[in-house]
Amino acid sequence: MLRFLTIACVALCSCQWLIRPGTDFEKSPPPPEPDYSLRESWAALPDRADTADSVPSEADWKDAQSTASADVFFVHPTLYFGGTWNADVADATVNRRVDETTLRKQASVFNCCARIYAPRYRQATIAAFLDKKNGAPALDLAYSDVLRAFDYYMIHYNQGRPVIIASHSQGTRHAYFLLKDRFDRKPALSRLVAAYLIGMAIPEHPYATIPICKSATEVRCFITYRSATPGTELKRLPHDPEPPYACTNPVHWKSDDSLAEADLNPGGVSANFEKVDPNVCSAQCQNGVLLISKPKESGYHNISGNFHVSDYSLFYVSIRKNVADRIAAFR
Repeated sequence: MLRFLTIACVALCSCQWLIRPGTDFEKSPPPPEPDYSLRESWAALPDRADTADSVPSEADWKDAQSTASADVFFVHPTLYFGGTWNADVADATVNRRVDETTLRKQASVFNCCARIYAPRYRQATIAAFLDKKNGAPALDLAYSDVLRAFDYYMIHYNQGRPVIIASHSQGTRHAYFLLKDRFDRKPALSRLVAAYLIGMAIPEHPYATIPICKSATEVRCFITYRSATPGTELKRLPHDPEPPYACTNPVHWKSDDSLAEADLNPGGVSANFEKVDPNVCSAQCQNGVLLISKPKESGYHNISGNFHVSDYSLFYVSIRKNVADRIAAFR
């Protein structure tokens, strides 16, 4: 419940005082820096049992990481609402939220065909997105962890394999800069299958050598969308880039404004993570937002029409299939 109340505060920008830490960032000592040579600094690793191995309980799917030909580096969203600007990666409560929500219900979509690496990092508290002065250094600190985790992954785990970058919300802000710093105009671009930059505003042309994906099998490109019903205002936050924003339709995987009717959506997986709901909603990109029809089934959370929390859930089956298609195209 706290999570959804916090998202409502962000959406309305009206209760910052309820969630803002009591001191400025510069007066708050940061938590200890995570050591990515330690396995406990990772929320998911492919050779360890964790919640990223999950599949919906009623779906006839398998975790196939042991035979996967590619990797995914997954950056989780904000699950910290505490009284400091950045979370401690040893915080058991925060880690449990990460594991039971985003790893199980988002990162797991990739276990069809990619080994999942998900670092724990000193994520910025939710209030950082409403505070320009203190939020910027808090988000920069979080990104410094993500960058170090990725560099460790590339040196010690990747071994020349194709890699997918995937993320949601705060994680997408970090993944957006990760592509700039480690892939755009860089040799590592040759290993990039695609980047799934979901749940955050991304400019239309952010990179010199990484375009937006325009088909279901294009590689070395990025996918991005933010889900909402028609008439919903997605407020621009202090750290959002300048518009216009990019959008990819996660049903037919085009970046134009063509409508994908609900009968083309192979299925969502709601919050209970039990079964597939076929044809759960339609989707259409308009002005940098993915406009969806009201979901036909319950369990897809929204705040006043903003389906941010359900960005992955509404298109879970489509994403799972697309990951396999892009890896096959890459190889």
